[in-house]
Amino acid sequence: MKISACVITKNESENIRRCLESIKSITNEIVVVDTGSTDNTVEIAESLGAKVYFYDWDNNFSNAKNYALDKATGDWIIFLDADEYFDANTPKNLLHVLKKLNDNNRFDAILFKMYNTEGYSGRIISVNPIVRAFRGHNKIRFFGAVHEQPLNKDNTLNAANITDYSLIIYHTGYSTSILPEKVSRNLEILKNEIADNNITSLTYYYMSSMNNNLNNSEETIKYALLALKEPEFAKTIMAYQPYVFLIDHMVKLQDKYMFEEIEKYIEEAISRFP
Repeated sequence: MKISACVITKNESENIRRCLESIKSITNEIVVVDTGSTDNTVEIAESLGAKVYFYDWDNNFSNAKNYALDKATGDWIIFLDADEYFDANTPKNLLHVLKKLNDNNRFDAILFKMYNTEGYSGRIISVNPIVRAFRGHNKIRFFGAVHEQPLNKDNTLNAANITDYSLIIYHTGYSTSILPEKVSRNLEILKNEIADNNITSLTYYYMSSMNNNLNNSEETIKYALLALKEPEFAKTIMAYQPYVFLIDHMVKLQDKYMFEEIEKYIEEAISRFP
């Protein structure tokens, strides 16, 4: 069983060493695809044994990540963002899990627990489930220009939710100092996707989420309601989240929204996600 690690980068000299060192012990190869760094990201990656390739950025995260998958040769792929890194116990635990699942064709991928932190070793902002390892040999590809999702060709992904081994990833990319710039960039990409009618089951959810990060209440509510109408979104692990955004921002705008209306969504959320 061969394990590949993939990362796409651009000016990640502050993060790339921590990311790669956290996964190096269980990988047979590390593939880094750089999209235009002007710092020493590439040199750091190469010093850690990574194979570095270059991709001309085209405003589409899936395209860059799929280019990395084209270069990877592993039976399993670990795909992290440069501002993510494994908890100290995750590599050995993941290796146990992969050995158990390698011959189990029921599962294509593995769920991790993502801790979003305020900088390195800072407070935990939020926690969410996320896929960061899946089968290789191009069985799975990324879809979506931003907040890209790994999926099979039939738009499914059967991910194993492991409870007897701790699989934890830390993510520093939502730190207060860098969040507004990152969110604004992602919003522009999403708006272009909507204008081009490239709308997936997750588009409206991410529009709501990005506006929530910027505290744009009206836009958060608008897109949360649209997300709840998407039939395929209801099947995802984030299907509960629009209710959180919706209720929170309706309360913030309680001069506009009657309590009875807010209570309706609270009861609906509890009914669907007890």
